Amino acid sequence: MFGQPELAHSESDREILVEVRERLYKYNPIREVGAPVGIEVKDGVVTLTGWVRALSHKRMAERLAAEVEGVREVRNQLYCDDELIPAVARALAEDPRTAHDFPGVQVSSYLGHIMLTGYVTSQEEWDIADDVVVNVPGVRDVDNRLRIAPEELARLQA
Repeated sequence: MFGQPELAHSESDREILVEVRERLYKYNPIREVGAPVGIEVKDGVVTLTGWVRALSHKRMAERLAAEVEGVREVRNQLYCDDELIPAVARALAEDPRTAHDFPGVQVSSYLGHIMLTGYVTSQEEWDIADDVVVNVPGVRDVDNRLRIAPEELARLQA
């Protein structure tokens, strides 16, 4: 489903997988954006992996899976943009290399693809921001569109 792995370990697990897949596919917020959701079923335990846009979508995916007959437990390992954005901002704020000079950085996310915009004071800070963000759990990749602040560029060219 949606380009993520699916795995069932027995025939009853396969039936559960098919029903969970169908329910998730019918849920418009997941289907319409092509959210990359993986499903694994083992002994009636459903594990959901991948990315969704919102925390409400993550919770609904868990609820839809839990309602399937034969499901004993749902392990919701989905990442959502609503959680990733503050996690990335927190990582930048807490890393000693970036904590002091990153108030002008904006973070956005689309299914785990992070975009950074705003200004930093140097190429080194640009590189560090990229390094910090790529190591946040759930981040698929980073589109680093940070720019060196104009006053810093003028200083460097003088």
